Amino acid sequence: MRSESSNEPSLDTRERFLRAAAVLLDERGYSGTRLAEIAEIADVRTSATYHYFRSREALIEEVVLLGQNAITDHVADRLSRLEDSVGSLDRVAVAVAAHLEIALSTPGAASASLRVAGQLPAAARQSLAGTQRSYGELWRGLLASLADEGLLARGIDVGTAYLLVIGALNFAPQWKVSGGSEKSVDVESFQRFVLRALSGSACERAGAREVPPGAGEPAPGLAVP
Repeated sequence: MRSESSNEPSLDTRERFLRAAAVLLDERGYSGTRLAEIAEIADVRTSATYHYFRSREALIEEVVLLGQNAITDHVADRLSRLEDSVGSLDRVAVAVAAHLEIALSTPGAASASLRVAGQLPAAARQSLAGTQRSYGELWRGLLASLADEGLLARGIDVGTAYLLVIGALNFAPQWKVSGGSEKSVDVESFQRFVLRALSGSACERAGAREVPPGAGEPAPGLAVP
């Protein structure tokens, strides 16, 4: 079994290990990812792993950290491009599209991190808590702005809204139809669903746009790897 990483001599060995581990984690999850197979995909001897990582667990933890940082940075970057006049509902729509864009566009650390974060040993989850907290604060800020503007539906609190939205977004890489064939994710439909779930009819009253100015085009119909 070989991957593209074995055909990229410009990549250093450590990077090949990380890419190979991300591919396997994305396909098989934490327990199904074996060090020998990571080394085979990376086209490196298994024993060489310990020159770069103290253990299989340390290698996987670094992949997850890279993936979580990539998602946080991508969503934050998309939001930072928006004009000050863009409203809270539109900002949520952009964040939804940005999260799905990086999580579903290509197999890699981002989608792998979403799949296996909850499968990691307790010590690894604890060490990654700071990164997860940073992304959580970004989303809680978006949802708190909705509440402050009276756009969060009556009876929905920010904490519950956060758990529901993040839960749906983080599960997206695992959406596959039976038999393992690809399933298309319509990003615009996902945006509309989230906005209506959060604000009820407020999104129609506010005239929320699917793609606010400065957001860049989200990629509708992304294929789940």
